[in-house]
Amino acid sequence: MADEKVTWFLDDTQVGGADSVNSLKVGGAEAQNIINVNSDGVATKITVSSAGTLNAYEGAVFSGGNGGDFGAFKVINGGNAIVSGAQIINNSGTQIGGAVLNAGDLTANDTIFSGNSGGLNGGALANQYTMHLNGVTLSGNTANYNGGAMLNNANGVAYISGGGFYDNLAKGAYGGALYNSIGVANINDTVFSGNKSTTNGGAIFNKDGSTLNISGGAINGNASVEGAGIYTINANMTLTDVNFTGNLATSFGGAVRNAGTTEVSIKGGVFTSNQVTGVGYGGAIYNTGSMTVSEATFSGNAAHHGGAISPSLNTAIMTLNNNVFTSNNARGYGGVIYNNAATVNFSGGSMTGNTAVSAGRDKHRLHQKRTGRVLRISHHRGERISHAGGS
Repeated sequence: MADEKVTWFLDDTQVGGADSVNSLKVGGAEAQNIINVNSDGVATKITVSSAGTLNAYEGAVFSGGNGGDFGAFKVINGGNAIVSGAQIINNSGTQIGGAVLNAGDLTANDTIFSGNSGGLNGGALANQYTMHLNGVTLSGNTANYNGGAMLNNANGVAYISGGGFYDNLAKGAYGGALYNSIGVANINDTVFSGNKSTTNGGAIFNKDGSTLNISGGAINGNASVEGAGIYTINANMTLTDVNFTGNLATSFGGAVRNAGTTEVSIKGGVFTSNQVTGVGYGGAIYNTGSMTVSEATFSGNAAHHGGAISPSLNTAIMTLNNNVFTSNNARGYGGVIYNNAATVNFSGGSMTGNTAVSAGRDKHRLHQKRTGRVLRISHHRGERISHAGGS
């Protein structure tokens, strides 16, 4: 019996609170391999509440649950869940968090969330309190609206370290992997790859007073209309040494799109081969807000205007310090920067091998569209600047 798997059919199970057990162990040596499944179409639900604890260990599988608002389990009202080495796969919910809804304390270590679907937001996970994800993989999850893999909202605080978000999809709105709305997300050394949104924020959508801090990691090969890597609007964002490669937008911001008035900071990192198709702007970055970019490298990015960067709108402010621009390309104007009515402060750094071709002119590296705005240059090394008045 020691090596046999044990299957439990758990329907409407309460952990914690009145008239219930205070802990449930799933998987591991003592509990064998307990699988949470859908039993003959009966909704499977585990609710962890009121100082209750769910412990899921290596070998545990939560699969096939379709319990209404969530598929596998939810944590609420002071409940705790610790999931290590488990699989949470092919669950579905009609509301938020296709597999797991957390409004308590959730820690997941080296766990796989795959093939889950959410009727509204957060295909695999919805976090509304405190959540730690360590070495977790979220792949192939789908939300009908926002956050193909994960929703972080209602002042939820998420700590994500390592692991990755792969090939998740937001079908109807924003954030192919992560939708951060009125929440705080602190992310370290995590990979976002192959995620897609049918509108904006192919990997991440960050909005409405939220805070997004990302250190290290990679955002590669994501796709959307605007901000294929990250779309941030009226929210705080700090990126440190994050690499963006091969992200594809069809309108604005191949890697990053910033809108609104909140300050955004990017330091370090490499932007490589990101692009905007058609007549779009900002192969790597499109900015209509306030943004500072320092000590980053931009190489091989492409767009119609602004092969690397395009700031726009007369309220926008963009500060560029000690960045390196190499081999970026604009099919129109501004192989490096296309400035449309914004204020740009450009200091230090270098530009080499960048190209732009429009009306037979192939020497434009920094293109200033409207003379009524400000383009300040200091200590720049490399290619020349073009100024073009008019609208």
